[in-house]
Amino acid sequence: MNFGYRSLRHLREDINVTRILLETIPKCSDLLSRCWWRNSYRDCCEIFEVQKTEYGFCYSFNSELSEERRDQTKDKETRPRRTSGYGEWSGVQLTMNLENINKPPNSKEMDGGYVMIQGPRVWPNSGTMTPVGVVLSIALDCISGYATQRVLELDDDRMPCKYDENGLYNQQTCISFCKRAYAVKYCGCNPSFLFPSTTTIRDCNIKDLICLAENNDIFNSYYLLQDKQIVDDKPGMLCDCPPECEYYFYKPRLTVVPISRSKDIVVDIHFETQTSFRYKTDIVLTKLDLLVSFGGIIGLFLGGSLLSAVELIYYLLVLLYCCVSSWYKSAKRKVNVQGESEAVVTVIPRLPILDYGPLKSQSRKIPNLLVYDYAKQKPDRY
Repeated sequence: MNFGYRSLRHLREDINVTRILLETIPKCSDLLSRCWWRNSYRDCCEIFEVQKTEYGFCYSFNSELSEERRDQTKDKETRPRRTSGYGEWSGVQLTMNLENINKPPNSKEMDGGYVMIQGPRVWPNSGTMTPVGVVLSIALDCISGYATQRVLELDDDRMPCKYDENGLYNQQTCISFCKRAYAVKYCGCNPSFLFPSTTTIRDCNIKDLICLAENNDIFNSYYLLQDKQIVDDKPGMLCDCPPECEYYFYKPRLTVVPISRSKDIVVDIHFETQTSFRYKTDIVLTKLDLLVSFGGIIGLFLGGSLLSAVELIYYLLVLLYCCVSSWYKSAKRKVNVQGESEAVVTVIPRLPILDYGPLKSQSRKIPNLLVYDYAKQKPDRY
């Protein structure tokens, strides 16, 4: 964004800057001519649409974020448009007629136009200045990439990109919306002539341009939250906009041929080759790879392997089981012996009591009749 207005305080506040810029934009039929698409000349106003950009209102081709595209419900063509060829005259070609276009008074800008190359769902934010009187050939080299499922399964704080199931997230669009958020933060309004309008934030009026101009240094520099370690002391915007997990980047190769005595710009945009590079973002070292690496180190320096480690753990567990079992049995045996000792100590021995029963009467002497004579002779025998 670039603001340089300083003396606007005397103007009315109800002036709609967006409406003024939309009414002063050159007409499509006056600016564009000789448009070529898909092997035939087409009406430029049918394939080009009014588009908000960070340069103001422009005309875009194949954008899904243009003003007409946002209001359109049906379209005869399949969008986004695609081409099946490569090389010159295989893409889109147009001629910009700047001879009858009136410039603002006291303007020091050179005659020419900006050409911006982005994806269909990327908010236009930067371009290449092209002077009048040239034939500009832009050969595009498409570079794409994606993240594997192993990367997508990482935690949010470790994932190197942002995944969107609908495929609508884009880092450049996120940065543009971050600029809009800072404009709202410092000036309390949305510069709707540069960014999409919202129903919750009012559009900037003519006097809000003073605030935008005073904070121009902040709006012209930004830092990503992922690179906050290199943030310096200069004022700027801090945006949380990680790269997308699946991306498409169009790298242009420009060829400029001057045209004498002409204020036209002829632009030919096409793919350079029929193939492109597609990169894959994957995890280099997983937990399994780390385990294998440790196994290799153990085998190299200690002569062991992962199987040896498992066997060692197994034998250690067996030894631990035997020790615990032996200790348990010893403790149980000790408890039993201690119980027996306590039983002997607690039993108080008593002296035995002899039970002889009742005293018997003295036996009578029974005479033996068989030896009666003998007994008679010895009476003391019985």
